[in-house]
Amino acid sequence: MHETKSCAIIGAGLVGLCTALEFLDQGYKVTLIDPQDPGLGASYGNAGFIASEAIDPLATSDSIRKALPMLLDQHGALSIPIGNLSQTIPWLIRFVLSSNASSVNNTRSALANLLNQAVPSWKTRLARENLADYLIPCHYMRVWENPNGEKAARNEQAFYQKWGIAAEFASFEQVKQLEPALAHSIHHAVLLPHAHRIRDPYKLSQALLKAVLQKGGLVRKENVTMLSPQSQQVEIKTDQAAYIFDKAVVCAGAYSAKLLRSLGVHIPLMA
Repeated sequence: MHETKSCAIIGAGLVGLCTALEFLDQGYKVTLIDPQDPGLGASYGNAGFIASEAIDPLATSDSIRKALPMLLDQHGALSIPIGNLSQTIPWLIRFVLSSNASSVNNTRSALANLLNQAVPSWKTRLARENLADYLIPCHYMRVWENPNGEKAARNEQAFYQKWGIAAEFASFEQVKQLEPALAHSIHHAVLLPHAHRIRDPYKLSQALLKAVLQKGGLVRKENVTMLSPQSQQVEIKTDQAAYIFDKAVVCAGAYSAKLLRSLGVHIPLMA
C-alpha cells in the first residue's frame, strides 16, 4: 500500500502558501508552520508589485558607491545600530566581495531566468485556485525630471531589452498621457508595459490559505527552532513539539538563515 509522503513548509507567507499548494497538488500531506498567522510578516501590507525587471543584484560597484555616504548618516536608510555591528560587518564584507563584475553578471543571469518565470507562474497558480483576478496587469515607469537624463534612460531601456524585458522610451507627451499627474514634473521615462501587481497581498494570502485548508493542509502556529536530517526524513523541532516529515521547505524570509545554520548552510541573509 502506497503511503502518503509528508512535507513541512516553514513560513506561511505568500511563498510558503504557494509552495504548500504545489506539494498538495503532488499528493503530499502538508503542514504549514509559522509563529504568526498565515499572511502576516513580509507578505502583509506590501505594494504587491512583481518586480520582474529587478535583475540587478543589490551588490554592485554602483550601489556600494552610493551606500557609503548613507552608512555615515546615523539617520539614513542604511544606518547600522552599534549593537548590530558584530553581525553586520561580516555580512558587509561578503556583500562587497560579491560586487565584482563576474559575480554580478552571474547573478543577473540567474535572476533573469528566475524572474522571467514569475508572472507566468503566478498566472498558473492563481488560475488553478480560481483567483486570477488578484493578478493585475499594469505599466511601470522609471522617470526622469531633467532632459539631461535622456542618455541614461536610453541606456536603461537597452539594458532591459538585452535581458529579454520589454521596455520602451516614453517621451513627455507619452508620460503625460499615461500619468497626467506627472505632467508638470517629469520629462521622460522608461516604460515597462508588461508589469503586474497583486491586488491585495494579504487578502490573496487568506484566499490561498483557504485553498490549502480545503485541500487538506494543516497549519501549526509554532516557532521552528531546529531542523535535523534523520536518514531519509527530517526532524523539525518547535517551541512546542518535535515532528518528523519526509521533506521540509524553508520559506521563512530573513529568518531562514538562522534555521539553515543548524544544517551547516550559511546564507548571508539579513533583515
